[in-house]
Amino acid sequence: MTMNNQEIKANISEYKRNWLIVSAFGLLSMWLSSMGPHQCSPVIGCGPEILFGLTIVGSLGVILIRLFKKSLFELITPVMLLAFSYLSLYIFVSNTV
Repeated sequence: MTMNNQEIKANISEYKRNWLIVSAFGLLSMWLSSMGPHQCSPVIGCGPEILFGLTIVGSLGVILIRLFKKSLFELITPVMLLAFSYLSLYIFVSNTV
């Protein structure tokens, strides 16, 4: 199936929008993670650790699935989400009491 020029531009603008959303989410989560020190329960732990962990595992799953499609544009978004989530988790844990 051949895509015309207009469809290609629409796809690229959709990817750019997704990358902007992921970048904004990542920068916001890194900024919020740095606002420590955080106090967490030694038994239960912290809520954001669980969410970041699930995001990392989900991103790895999506990356593995999209590796078989061999499309660079489809691979960038989960890699960005993985990088931002990992950095946010690292910043959060380093600011936890």
